[in-house]
Amino acid sequence: MTVRIYFWRAVLLFTVLLLIWLSVAAGLGGFFAQRVERGDEAAVDPLIGWQPGHPEGLFKKALTLRDRDAAAAAVLLGRAYRANAADPRPLIALAGWLGEEAQWERSDALFAVVERLAPVDPQVQMTVAKHWAVRGRFDLVLRHLSTVLEADSARQAVLFPALLQMADAPEQRQLFTPLLRSPPAWWTQFFGYLCAQALDQETPRYFYNLRRATNSAPLMPEERAAYVWRLQRDGMIAEAYVVWIGGLDSRERDKLGLLFDGGFELPLEYPGFGWHVASDKHFAAKLATTQGAIGSKALGLQFRGFEGYFNGLSQALLLDPGVYRLTGRARPDGLVSKGGLRWQVHCLLPKVELLGEGSRFLGSMPWSDFDLRFEVPPACQYQQLSLVSAGEHAFEYPLDGSLWFDDLKIVRVLELDAAARASGLLRRKGSDR
Repeated sequence: MTVRIYFWRAVLLFTVLLLIWLSVAAGLGGFFAQRVERGDEAAVDPLIGWQPGHPEGLFKKALTLRDRDAAAAAVLLGRAYRANAADPRPLIALAGWLGEEAQWERSDALFAVVERLAPVDPQVQMTVAKHWAVRGRFDLVLRHLSTVLEADSARQAVLFPALLQMADAPEQRQLFTPLLRSPPAWWTQFFGYLCAQALDQETPRYFYNLRRATNSAPLMPEERAAYVWRLQRDGMIAEAYVVWIGGLDSRERDKLGLLFDGGFELPLEYPGFGWHVASDKHFAAKLATTQGAIGSKALGLQFRGFEGYFNGLSQALLLDPGVYRLTGRARPDGLVSKGGLRWQVHCLLPKVELLGEGSRFLGSMPWSDFDLRFEVPPACQYQQLSLVSAGEHAFEYPLDGSLWFDDLKIVRVLELDAAARASGLLRRKGSDR
């Protein structure tokens, strides 16, 4: 009986001591684990001493041991992974080491496991993409970079240049084909970046045609707008106009003419050959019903302490050589300005040249008609109609109040009127000086 009591007392004492030791080990292990996580390499050995199977301790120990004993370091990485199979870092390190030793088959296999462990982790996917870049598998690079961008759009500034480099390389462009059968969320923004930055015009052309040929995912308006802008920038005006028209629906095509939607019945912003409105906190443009308007709406421009030269409303034109007349209706409503505003028509290609300008708008007036005659010379391939500040000096520019427009049209006429001929003669004399 006495022996049995002593036995159980010993067992109880051992259990208590074991629990105390485990508690101390856990506490000290946690203390050193925190230090390791903060980057304290001196805490790695004490952590493993108190908790030999701690995955972070094993991982960090392997990294420090690699240069001295690569085989032992690899063993530690294996133990770290088995202790926490959700953490891909040990496999990433081991796969990288194998790659450095040109053991590509084993390295590729480990990176395939890594990919499955963290399929949407952007940092892990970046690491996998870098591995496949070294291996020359740019199809896999593209796939993983796409995953990175879908998971973290903030990386666009870093990754878009790399993707553009691939897109600009003729031998790599076809790698995008599987991806664009169902374009990822980042594609539209990237295509805008590509249109703006690609060195070769054939690059945006290739991808625009590729997207048009994709039946499973229709071309987005933003893609068409970016491509039209690129064609305009490169001076391919006729092609840009055809592409732009291809994106219009039947109601929008009804508003086509030498000037698009001069009655302001459609939404105001149409990139390409529609109205372009600049953004400014002291200026706003709206389409609204107002007394005296022809049709359901007119264009209202509101200025609130606008400073500086105004050039915030314009439309690109594609007119053949000849003489034209811009007509419309205007209603200044308390438009306070020393210089006012006026319409101007410029040639943009092959050189910028003023073709004509109209009378000033300022003050307050009921709806009244205006017109502007101008001549497009034979060499002029591309024009622009703009509403601009009429003054010549900075003190004439400030604007307050409202100005309404409606029923704008451009028609071809036989000849310039006397005022337009005189204005053109003065401009030519001024340019000869």
